[in-house]
Amino acid sequence: MSSNDPRDIIAREPMAALQVAIIAITIGLNALDGFDVLSISFASPGIAAEWHIDRALLGFVLSAELLGMALGSVFLGGLADKIGRRPTILGCLVVMATGMFMVTQSTGVLGWLVTPIASLFDYKLDNRLGDLAVWRVITGLGIGGMLAAINAVAAEFSNTKRRDLSVAIMSIGYPVGAALGGFITSASLTLADWPLYVNVGRIDWGKQSFTGRAQATGLVADRYGIEGTYQVAWGELRGFVNHFKISQGDVPAVLQYNADNTVNNADLKLYTRWRPWGREIKPFIGTHLRYSDHTDPAYWSPEKYAVGYVGLEAGWEDKYWTLAALGQFGFKLAGDASTAYIASIAAKRWLNDDWAIGMTAFTQGGTRTANYRANGASITVEKLW
Repeated sequence: MSSNDPRDIIAREPMAALQVAIIAITIGLNALDGFDVLSISFASPGIAAEWHIDRALLGFVLSAELLGMALGSVFLGGLADKIGRRPTILGCLVVMATGMFMVTQSTGVLGWLVTPIASLFDYKLDNRLGDLAVWRVITGLGIGGMLAAINAVAAEFSNTKRRDLSVAIMSIGYPVGAALGGFITSASLTLADWPLYVNVGRIDWGKQSFTGRAQATGLVADRYGIEGTYQVAWGELRGFVNHFKISQGDVPAVLQYNADNTVNNADLKLYTRWRPWGREIKPFIGTHLRYSDHTDPAYWSPEKYAVGYVGLEAGWEDKYWTLAALGQFGFKLAGDASTAYIASIAAKRWLNDDWAIGMTAFTQGGTRTANYRANGASITVEKLW
C-alpha cells in the first residue's frame, strides 16, 4: 500500500517541473558562492595597487572568508533543521549580500576589531584591510550556512532515482561559479581602464540635427548615451551609442504637431596600427547605424540606416603650425544609406604665445534620398587669456 506522506510521494514519483526548478535554483546559489570566493582573488592586485599595500598582507584578508564559511557551516547549518530551509537560505542571502556590498564600502571603521588579532600572527594590517577582513568573514558566514542548507534542499526535493544526480549537479555549481567569477572579474578589471563617458540630459534637437525647421518647431530630446575608446591588437577602437527621445517643447499652438519620436544611433570606428604613409596618417574603417520610430519631415530620421566607411585622418604639429586633414568614403549597408564622401582640412598658425589664426574648409556629398552637396570654409582668430 502506497503512503500519502509528501516525502514518500516525492521519493517515488517522477520529478515535476517545479522540482527541477528548485534544483536549478540550488545550482545558481552554489555558483554564487563560488563566484564570490574567487572574485576577491582576482580583485586583490587592484586593491593592493589602489591602497599602496604589500600584496602579502592580503593573504590574511583572502583567508578571512574561509574562516567565516567554516563558522557558518557549523553554527548556521543546523539552523535550517529548526526554522526551515527557506528562512535559512533567505537569511544567508541577506548576510551574503550585506557583506558583498560593504566590502565595496570599506573605509576602516571596523578595522580596529581585527588588527589586534592579526598582530598575533605578525600581520601588521591597517584599519582598511581589517575592515575588509571583517566584511569578508560576514560574507563567509552567509556562504557557509547557504552551502549546508542547499545540499539538504537538493536531496529533499529529488526523487530516489535522481537524488544522487541532483546533489552531484548542485555541487558542480560551485566550480562553475568560481570559473565565471574569475572570467567576469578579470574582464571587469580590464574594462575599468576604458575611457568610457556617459551622456545624459536634455538637448536642443534643432541644433543637434542641424535643421532650422526642427529648431523653429521647438523640438527637444532627452539623450542617453555612452562613448569611449579601447586599445586592441589591431589598433584603437572608438565608438558611441545614443538614444534620443524627441518631443516638442513649449511652443505656440500653431507650431504644435505630433512630434514624439525616438532616434537611435551608434558608431564603431577602428584606427588601424597599419601606417604605410607614416604614423601621422591614420587609416580607419567603421560603420554607422541609425534608426527611428518613424520619419519626421522636420529633420533627417530614417527608419533604418546602416553605412560602412573607410578613410584617412592625418595630423601634424610643431611649435607654430597645427595641421589636420580628413578624407572619408561611405557605402551602403542597409536601409536609406547610400554612397557618400567627406573631405576637410584645418590649419592653425600661432603668431606668438597668445595669438593664433586658423582656417578650415570642407566638402561633402552623397545620394541619400537625393543628390546633395555641401561646401564650407571659415577663418578664426584665437586669443589665449
